[in-house]
Amino acid sequence: MFIKNTTPYVGKVQFKIEKYPYYTSSNPFSILNKVCLNLGFTKIVSRMYPTKLESGYHKLDSEKIKLITLNTGGKIGVHEWWECKSKKSGRTQKKYSEPDLSIWDIIDHFELPESFVSENNEYIGDVQDGWWYYKNSLQVYQPLPYGVAKQVGEDGETTGYYGYTHRGGSFFRKGDRLFDYKYKPKIEDYPEWQWYGWIRKIEKLKLTDSEVIPMEEIIPFNMRGNVIIETWDQAIEAATNLKNHLN
Repeated sequence: MFIKNTTPYVGKVQFKIEKYPYYTSSNPFSILNKVCLNLGFTKIVSRMYPTKLESGYHKLDSEKIKLITLNTGGKIGVHEWWECKSKKSGRTQKKYSEPDLSIWDIIDHFELPESFVSENNEYIGDVQDGWWYYKNSLQVYQPLPYGVAKQVGEDGETTGYYGYTHRGGSFFRKGDRLFDYKYKPKIEDYPEWQWYGWIRKIEKLKLTDSEVIPMEEIIPFNMRGNVIIETWDQAIEAATNLKNHLN
């Protein structure tokens, strides 16, 4: 049976029955390819087991790497950095370009192949992150390559900005709210139907009558704030605020 490979790797795709398939295994290395059938209590899924190369890394799908490079404003390359010590002050610093040996002593040197990096070789994530950018029509936002991404439509026009870290993320579009982590939600800031919908959600989540669940934990990130987003600059600000909050 043919199973479509939805990952950026080349290798074997195998069926598995798993309750929690959203994980990456290391020995052997594998990632979720697709949930084929969700049975509720368990799932029939396919997993990708990439071909391992002599270098210790894994074979990448060249056509998908090409799509990442042509559409995201980023590229798959080697993330390289140096741990250095100043000859003058003795302070240590991480450098992302080859250090001047008249100024710095090199403590250590690291390379991380299969990285998703900006055109300036700033680290964003791994090859899976690059593929995720492509599949979600995201482009690297150069002032903040990691943490903020621009989303574009089929016509190439901006449709939103995504703020994120490894802890989570959210899209921000015109009509959403400018994210402010200090904002305390007020009933008068929202339509009545929306506010009381969140209250019903809180009631369902409470384990005891005395439990207190703050409203800001229920309201989506793109609805937390008292300023309505009207410009893309405001959407960028909201995405940046979320990225800083989640760091």
